[in-house]
Amino acid sequence: MTRPRSIFVHIFTGMMLVLMAAAAAMYAIGSHWMRTSYVRRMKEDLAARCAVAAQPVTAMLREGRKDEFTALAAAAAATGARVTVISGDGTVILDSEKDPSRMENHGARPEVMEAVSRGTGSRIRFSTTLGRDLLYVARAFPAPSGEKPWVLRLAMPMREIEEQIARLRRYLILAVLLVAGLGGITVAAVAKNLSAPLERIAMAAERFGRGDLSGRVPAGRTRETMMVSRAFNAMAENLAARISDLRLQHQKLETLFASMTEGVLIIGRDEIIRQANPAAARFLGRAGEDLAGRSILETIRNTTLLSLSRDTLESATVVEGTVTINSSDGERRLQVVGSPLADPAGGDRLAVLVMRDVTSLLRLEGMRREFVANVSHELKTPITAIIGAVETIDGDPDMDETSRDRFLAMIRRQAGRLHDLVDDILALSRLESAGIDEAAMETRRVDELVGEALNLCAERIAAYNVKVRSDGDMAARLRVDFGMMTRALANLVDNAVKYGPEGGTIRVTAKRRAGGVEIAVRDGGEGIAPADLDRIFERFYRADRSRSRRHGGTGLGLAIVKHAVEEHGGRVWAESEPGNGSVFVISLPEAADGHSA
Repeated sequence: MTRPRSIFVHIFTGMMLVLMAAAAAMYAIGSHWMRTSYVRRMKEDLAARCAVAAQPVTAMLREGRKDEFTALAAAAAATGARVTVISGDGTVILDSEKDPSRMENHGARPEVMEAVSRGTGSRIRFSTTLGRDLLYVARAFPAPSGEKPWVLRLAMPMREIEEQIARLRRYLILAVLLVAGLGGITVAAVAKNLSAPLERIAMAAERFGRGDLSGRVPAGRTRETMMVSRAFNAMAENLAARISDLRLQHQKLETLFASMTEGVLIIGRDEIIRQANPAAARFLGRAGEDLAGRSILETIRNTTLLSLSRDTLESATVVEGTVTINSSDGERRLQVVGSPLADPAGGDRLAVLVMRDVTSLLRLEGMRREFVANVSHELKTPITAIIGAVETIDGDPDMDETSRDRFLAMIRRQAGRLHDLVDDILALSRLESAGIDEAAMETRRVDELVGEALNLCAERIAAYNVKVRSDGDMAARLRVDFGMMTRALANLVDNAVKYGPEGGTIRVTAKRRAGGVEIAVRDGGEGIAPADLDRIFERFYRADRSRSRRHGGTGLGLAIVKHAVEEHGGRVWAESEPGNGSVFVISLPEAADGHSA
């Protein structure tokens, strides 16, 4: 493909062609004018000579003094002219260069005929006598004998005239070349002046096309280029502003897309993933991978999800379904909504799959159902016992006092159990819904927390004849909700009393560790099986159900401990070996002023 020429070349070439044409025309017109003017002056000069020489030639011929013609011819030859005298009948009487007797009749010569008829005549023609072009000027004068007028003719060789004209043409050519050179410089300057702004505009447009909108087009010197440069600069500013807005909008959308907790897959009809966010990659077990450009057969290894994506591509309505995916994190349940979407690029339909992880929601729903079932079961036992005791008392009016007191004691015991269960449920509900009131937070020493917890359990400790020992960093200070944390510690001490041997020893210790304080409650009971350690902090979970019911536990004490500790930014765990007792450890952050004197 031929490379296009620059606008400077176009302008310069066009203007130079016009200039050269004008110069050629000027040369042609000037050359013609010079030749015409020079010939006209020569004719006028020869005509004047004829007029001056006519009278002496007439007198010379009338008086028969032809020998004087030699001097006249010599004078004419000195000026380059040829002199001829022709009689009325055309006979050549005298000639300065040829023998008249050998010359043919000149009566039919055009200049002679014109001079006879009009007094003067002139012609430029080829001389058959001399064999060259001559300029002839003829003038009629009276014949010596009074007959038909004779003619005096002067002739000048055209070669000499042409030589003079050629010298003048050389000067004309130099003048034309000088004008053309100056004109070329001027044309080049004008073309550069016209093309430079356009070239700058073209280069700026090329930069704009590459996406570089930072530059601006300098204003030209002409009104038109100034208008174009202003229009380009305004366009660049508008484009830059719009691109900035679009880029910001795109960044917002990308950020929103990347931060969505829902997974999003955009799939083409060719089953190639066009776009996917990190959540989708994580759901599909490909965290950190870029799924765009991959086939769904390669990426989605779940027949249900593949079927949903294909149904969405084929359907004109929304497609929904639930998918179970096995990942490294375990089984994951996804709620998938597929929506068909027209391709903005004008291609085939796209499928947009929005995947929401409902694993936790379904787990919570299961926990809720389990909680309701457990609460119902825990409430049913004491209520059934109370109703049975009441019906027994009501059905036997003659019941003896001892039996009545026994049934009343059972009602009192079961009612207390109901009270404890409801109280624990309400406490757990408050922890989960409201959390900790910051106004209730205060800095307390560990020994204050332990002392209050032991006071709450004093009755049970005395009933089981248990000894409690406390030691370690009891002076460490914690920022806590005093009532909530003492209840949590009391639950651990109460469990240690109930599940330890009667007359045994419970040890409560405190130890500073890496910016925190660990409070451990150790009992001397039978211990907890390893299979139960990870679940004992769940609601209503009992490692030994028979012993739990025997001691009147609600099954919510350790769940309350876990929530209370976690609300304080700490954690709780249990360590145990069957037959060697159990240790429950609470780890809490130490207060900023924990190291007191």
